[in-house]
Amino acid sequence: MRRTPETERPTPVIHSSMISQDDPPRFRNASCMPQRTPLPPELNTRGFTAKDLESMGLPIGRIRARDIAKSPVSLIYTTSGQELDALESVRVLARRFPEVWMSHHSAARLHGLYLPSRLLKDERLHVSLPMKSGRIRRAGVAGHRSRHQKRIITFQGVRVSSPVRTVLEMTPYLNEDELVILGDQLVRIPRARFERRTEPFISLEAWSLLASSQKFIKKAALLTSIAQVRVGSDSPWETRLRLAIVRAGLPEPELQVMADPDNPYSPSADLGYRPFRIAVHYDGATHYDPDTYARDQRRDGTFESLSWRNIKCSANDARNGFREVIPQIISAFYF
Repeated sequence: MRRTPETERPTPVIHSSMISQDDPPRFRNASCMPQRTPLPPELNTRGFTAKDLESMGLPIGRIRARDIAKSPVSLIYTTSGQELDALESVRVLARRFPEVWMSHHSAARLHGLYLPSRLLKDERLHVSLPMKSGRIRRAGVAGHRSRHQKRIITFQGVRVSSPVRTVLEMTPYLNEDELVILGDQLVRIPRARFERRTEPFISLEAWSLLASSQKFIKKAALLTSIAQVRVGSDSPWETRLRLAIVRAGLPEPELQVMADPDNPYSPSADLGYRPFRIAVHYDGATHYDPDTYARDQRRDGTFESLSWRNIKCSANDARNGFREVIPQIISAFYF
């Protein structure tokens, strides 16, 4: 007779109180969950693949356990609760693709290079391979190919495009002003107190020569931008301010203008006109903490004591293209 739901026998439920030590082993263990194989401790600090687990003697199905999580890059895993950074993801990929290196957007983030907001939305891992090796195609990865491997550095054991190479890689994605900003970043002299280097990534002359000798998309735009690159801009918004001033028909300002050039400890303005005693300061979001604000006040006082006129800009001015700042600078030339 065919059983209906009403005639089916209910599945017996075995409670631990119903099991005695005299029962067969299969009943004594009925209330116990299967024990998963512990992960090797070294996996708590790095990424891995299913193949890595298999090579460690773990069953391939172990990858589906709850203590293992997927990373943003397909086929790369980490232990639950751990975040995998871009460097570690490339390190894992390199076990499968030994010639891979971090490039483009991901390399720009690593080097602290400027990226416009539209490109910051791209959270994929950008990597490159030699042209002969094809392209990595998997979710979470933007794979690129290159004809040469010049200017690739090693950082923490991972191959990465150098800052100079990164800007060349990013050129097709950027407009003229953005290329000027990145050029300013490459040639600026770093501040030894805050950075781990004392030399620019490349000199302005070398940057111009290198760009002229390369073949790539948007080369004309890059060369046009290099003609506007200057040494001395410490932030993207200082660059945008300088470009706005010049495009308004004003003389190009000097950068990092010291209030008293004879005093090595004299404060400096971001931009200025020494003959006219005009100092222009871009005070961004970082200038509003108490210590920086107090330092800015002392800076302004020093310039005023030496008969300079201070003109201050903020992030709000930057958002409207410095339209309200330009008239102030013009007025300072005459009054």
